[in-house]
Amino acid sequence: MMSSGAMLFKHATSWLQLENVITGSAEHVSRRIVQVGLFEAAARAAPGDADAHVALGVLHNLGRAYEPAVASFRSAHMSWPLP
Repeated sequence: MMSSGAMLFKHATSWLQLENVITGSAEHVSRRIVQVGLFEAAARAAPGDADAHVALGVLHNLGRAYEPAVASFRSAHMSWPLP
């Protein structure tokens, strides 16, 4: 069974393939805000799930919200189990 973070990561990958991520249209920005909100809620619900934080970091980065992206990537790094 796939973790919720892995499912989010898969969803983010599919979304990026379907969306034109470089457009700045109002509709696209609105959809991105909704997507980021959903991913933020999922990351809060599963704080130890690194995949959820990575997916959120990628979405923040694409939206040029670099500080939240870095915070998400740091959370992901801290969530990965040690070998």
